[in-house]
Parts: sequence; structure tokens; C-alpha cells
Amino acid sequence: MPSMIDLPEAVRRLPGDDPSVLADLVGDAHVVAIGENNHGVREFGALRAQLVRVLVRELGFGVVALESGFAEGARVDAWIRGSSDDLEDLARDGFTFRAGDPAEMQSLIAGLREHHEAGGRVRFAGLDIPGSGGSPDPALRLVREHLARHAPDAARHHPHPRGRARRLRRAVLPALPGAVGVRQGASLTRRIPGPERQQLYGRILVRETVGQGES
Repeated sequence: MPSMIDLPEAVRRLPGDDPSVLADLVGDAHVVAIGENNHGVREFGALRAQLVRVLVRELGFGVVALESGFAEGARVDAWIRGSSDDLEDLARDGFTFRAGDPAEMQSLIAGLREHHEAGGRVRFAGLDIPGSGGSPDPALRLVREHLARHAPDAARHHPHPRGRARRLRRAVLPALPGAVGVRQGASLTRRIPGPERQQLYGRILVRETVGQGES
């Protein structure tokens, strides 16, 4: 049986809830990166929530950015600043790859909302592409909601994202040999490398919007 190996002296246990210890560690840095070697691990999520709480409430950090879709992140940011969305719905729709499912993540954003309600300043942002791998639907949904609030007439000419997604899939079917229907075409579309798929979708969106004047 192998013997135990001592960790290097530079590796030491730090209390995550002690502002003075974190302040010494952070120094004058304006950005603090919190990493993890696997997603969905409860202990990592709990530690992250604890660290973020101290960084925001005690050390004055004002933006929490997560590896999640930027469109979904805008929904979380609005909730933190007082929108009436249900937390359960937000956990489902406000994150990509189900990152909002764990109780630790919900606790983190609930703490940010409490901080904001108490007069603190904090914003939330997603740093990744929307749609759990590259769908324009979440971003288009935000556009539609914005138009519905501020330009209702224009909103009537902006189709619902689900309808547009179906049209996008139908539009790429001719380029996918062997596809016999929308469902199979969607599966084959996902095999196109992400950047190429986004360029294709972008060209179709421009052609639909500018060339056809959707209704």
C-alpha cells in the first residue's frame, strides 16, 4: 500500500468564510477566477457559493460571471435585480447545460438577489454561447420580449423562436444528404461543427429577415 505524501508547503487549507484571509489572497486583483475540475460536484458548488458571497458582500466585487449562455445570463441578472420569475423556472431557463439545477447554484443566485435587495450592487453575466451548445433561440426570445415591451408593432413581425428554429432546420435539410424529415435533419445539423453551423444559421436569419420580411 503506498505511503502518504505530504502536500507542498504552498498548498494550505484556507477558511472560505473568513474575509481577511480572502482579502490577503486576492490582494488588489480586479478579477478572481474560481475553478473546478468537474461540473456538478456538490462540494465545489457549495465552496463557490461561499467564496462568491464573501467576494461580493465583504470585498466589493460587483459582477459574477459564469460559464453559461450570455442570453440565459441576462435572465438571471434581471431576476437578481427584482424580476418576478419563479426561482425554479429561472434555474431551468436561466442557465445552459442544466447548471442551475443544483441547490448550491440556486443558493448562490438567491444570495445575490438578497444582496441587491439590501442595497448592494451586483450584476450577473453569462460568458458562453446560448442554447447549451449553440442555438440562437434564447437570444431571439430576449429580442422578442424586448420588442413586446417597447415596440409591440415590431414584435408582431418577429416570429416566435420555436417557429424560427423549425424553419432553420427545414432550411438546412437540402444541405444534409439522407435527411428525410425535420427531426432527422435537426440531428444531422448538430453534427456540423459549431462555428460552421452558426454561420449557416446566421445567413439564413439574414435572408429570412431582410429578403422575405417575415410576418
